Amino acid sequence: MLAIHLTPTLLELGAVALAPRGSSVADLLRALGPPTRCLTLSATSTLYLYDQLGLRFWAAPTTGVVGEVQLVLETQPREVFPTHPFTGLLRYQGQRLALPVPASLLAQGTLPGFELEQEYQRYAWTVYALTTPSLRYTAFISRTTDHVEWLSIS
Repeated sequence: MLAIHLTPTLLELGAVALAPRGSSVADLLRALGPPTRCLTLSATSTLYLYDQLGLRFWAAPTTGVVGEVQLVLETQPREVFPTHPFTGLLRYQGQRLALPVPASLLAQGTLPGFELEQEYQRYAWTVYALTTPSLRYTAFISRTTDHVEWLSIS
């Protein structure tokens, strides 16, 4: 079971701590092992999928630099999503989060620092974000379950 710890400065994947955006693909492969699938989405973006872990990340194929990591808590039956959601141990600033993560934790401020992103509401999305000098967490809320559907880390 993979343990993920979200901190203001780093993403810890098991025993490996890294800043997702700007890390190398090799760093993530060292932390996660080989991906289940890789999809070339464009000349500037390759998607690495970990079906059993509920993770995916994007990287520039020419530079091998990661742009974003996503923890998928509620997957979708589409080629660009992992086949299974994340079921490991999830911690936010030392606080263990039970899965699924209800949107109310974000709305009520139980997870400090997350704020409602007004711009997404015009697209009928509820999104909470936390931006630190080192990284940005963006939590997309499911329209059907009112839980965090996926968490982007960049």
